Formats: sequence, C-alpha cells, structure tokens
Amino acid sequence: MIETKIDNIENNIIDTEEKLNNEQFMIIEAMKKVKDPFKSLTVEDIMKDLKVGQVTAYEIFKRADFPAITVGKTKTVTTLAYLMWKMKQQEKVVKK
Repeated sequence: MIETKIDNIENNIIDTEEKLNNEQFMIIEAMKKVKDPFKSLTVEDIMKDLKVGQVTAYEIFKRADFPAITVGKTKTVTTLAYLMWKMKQQEKVVKK
C-alpha cells in the first residue's frame, strides 16, 4: 500500500516536471542559484546590471511591465521578479 502511494507520488512529480514550460524551468533553476530571490534591488543595482545611466534606470522603473515596488520615495524590485522580467525581455529580442 505504501509502495503504491510512493510510486504515485513519483509519477506525479515526473508528470509535473514534464508539463513545466521552459520559462518556468528557468525560473526554478534561477531560484536555486540565487542566494536570496526576494532581496530588494535598488535603482543603482539595476543601473550596474544593465549598464545604463540613472535616467534610463528610472525610466525602466516607470515602465508598466517592470515589477517595481515603490515605498515612499524608494523604488525597488525583488531579485526574482527582476530576473523574470529580464528573461521576458530577452525572449522578445529572440522572437524578433
């Protein structure tokens, strides 16, 4: 009885893994490699990562598709949300 349940669980895990699309798989792998996926990144962090100036970074934070959080005057984005946004931007470039 217990062995049957374990087999069912293993089969469900395999089925679930097969159903994951490429984006979901990449997100899961990124979460494994990032120390703290919920760490807040600042405008300065985004400037450094994208190698853009302050004005451009603030424009990115104002975009409707950018997952920014504004608390008071401070604009931040979680590492995980930023990585997901960045991957979507890369996909748009590849599809063109």
